[in-house]
Order: sequence, then C-alpha cells, then structure tokens
Amino acid sequence: MSQAKLKANVLKILASPAVKHINFRIAGNHFYNERFTKVAVAIKVGLINVVPFKDFANPKVRGAYSNTSNMLLLHPDIGSASVSRKNQNNVIHECFHAINDMDMVQGISPTEEETCGFIAAAIYEKYHYGKSYYDKKHPMVAMLAILKGSPGYELRNDPVFGELYNLTYEKYARNNPDWGRSNVPNDGL
Repeated sequence: MSQAKLKANVLKILASPAVKHINFRIAGNHFYNERFTKVAVAIKVGLINVVPFKDFANPKVRGAYSNTSNMLLLHPDIGSASVSRKNQNNVIHECFHAINDMDMVQGISPTEEETCGFIAAAIYEKYHYGKSYYDKKHPMVAMLAILKGSPGYELRNDPVFGELYNLTYEKYARNNPDWGRSNVPNDGL
C-alpha cells in the first residue's frame, strides 16, 4: 500500500455523492458538504497530509486527525483496492475533525465534536450504501430521520443528540478522565 493510494482513496470517499447529504449545525457552526470539499482541496495541495499509521494504542482505532501537525493518520487498509464500509466511515469521521481544525471551530466540546463525527459518518454510510449500520432502535437511526427532514438542523439542544452524546461520553470519557482534554485549540492550517 502506498501513501499515494491512501490519499487517492480518501479523496474518492470525500467525492462521494453521499457527502452532499451531510448538513447540520452545532453551536451555530454549520457542517455541510462544501466543508468536506475544502478538506479535499487541503489534502490535494498538501495542507493536510494523509499518512498511513497502524500503531494506535487501541487496536480497534482505524484513524485519527492531528491538529498540531495537520495530518490524517489512517490505517493502511484504507489504501487497499477495496476499502471497507467501516474504514470509509472512519475517513468521514476524521475529516470532520479536520474541518474543525481548518476552520478554527470553537465552542464545541470534545464529546460534542466526537458525536458529530459519528453523525457525519452515519449520514455518509446511509446515503452511500442505502442503509444504516445501526440497529433500528439505536438513537442514530432517529437522528438520521431528523436530519433527512431538516437540513441544517441545530443539534445541541435536541434530545436525540443528547442520547448520542451520552453514548459517546460513556465510550470515551467515562473511563478516561483525560480524554478530550487537549491543550491545543483548533488553530487552522
């Protein structure tokens, strides 16, 4: 797997027609497909580097975005000829973090940002594959229905977003009090 192939696959994922369906707000910050297009341009011109990396502390982790080095660290599998559904979702999720850095988004907590990354990936998955990975009883399914009927919807005070936020908090922050406590703000590219 070459770094060039990894980068090409990331750009292909960002060019998917499914990305145009990502359209929501949190704390007044609007996330929609043109912001993902800006990430793609930043990757093409080298402002964001796409780097193969597989030595994450947690073996289940498939990617990360570093706002100190403007790098998408992605598992080398994402550079293979056939990129799995899970890995495509991961690219969208990590590019959501890149948007927050690139546009110097402030006023969103780490748990809100992580939750929104999951929502962006779920929207991509639903429209790219025609269905959601989530069980019908999962709150993400309800969130997808809300967003389908209300493009640009503000998430912060929505009770379904609150459920997703709590799930994200439980997954990441509950057992790791240092999670999300970066001293590095979103500082642009």
